[in-house]
Amino acid sequence: IFFYSIQKIIDTSINMFFRTKPKIIFASDLFSYQKYKNKFKTSNIFKINGADFQNYLNLKKKGIGNQKKYITYLDTAFDENFDYQLRRFKYMNLSPFNFWKKINFFLDKMKSLYPHKSIMIAAHPNRFKNNAPSKYKSNYNQSAILVGKSDFVITTYSLSAAYAVLFDKPLILIYSNSFNDQIFERSASIDFYKKNLGVKSINIDKINSISKKNLKNLRKYSYSKKKYKKYKDYYLGFPNIESQGGSWSKIYKCLSNLDFRL
Repeated sequence: IFFYSIQKIIDTSINMFFRTKPKIIFASDLFSYQKYKNKFKTSNIFKINGADFQNYLNLKKKGIGNQKKYITYLDTAFDENFDYQLRRFKYMNLSPFNFWKKINFFLDKMKSLYPHKSIMIAAHPNRFKNNAPSKYKSNYNQSAILVGKSDFVITTYSLSAAYAVLFDKPLILIYSNSFNDQIFERSASIDFYKKNLGVKSINIDKINSISKKNLKNLRKYSYSKKKYKKYKDYYLGFPNIESQGGSWSKIYKCLSNLDFRL
């Protein structure tokens, strides 16, 4: 233990000595901007549009966002998680087959409540082997467009939920009792969304015990205009969701005007 502690101190000291502070930082949201500004006081910090925000702006210019023709499920491909597949030891009490069976049952319920809406699955890019195990179509590289054309959005903990916020679409979160058997990130992510967006979650293990009225109310109570705006201004961009300039064009312009000589 003694030698381990000494080695730890030596390693930490070496890392601190050779660690360099970034000369420039690009921040795509107020949360990151404030964090880096406090941590690296001598660095040049530039505001830029994040990839999701820029994509949203491009689609808004094309008139996408006002439609309500779809109900979109944002896939997370947990059943084909790339990092998990690399592990030598695989342990998962959460059965992908059973979980997708419940997802499909829930989507069928939503379809029965909204018969004039089409159910669409925005497939995760890590779904490298097969389409999602569902009768509903898997659509690749279409998450933003599908959300923009949706009445409301369903997901577990997808990062693409940001599009639901940007387009002001109600967001319903689903989970299972065995959700954390593989990793603990899932429930924490859902709790973060619920707290900061004011949206609702539903345990899909208990679908049969939920009344039709309560299922119908999910959409109504899974949107908060006030919290959505606050989330946009802090986590997805800057106050009043103003454009800071296209990501790559802004980066190129900033880098071209800086002197990198030591």
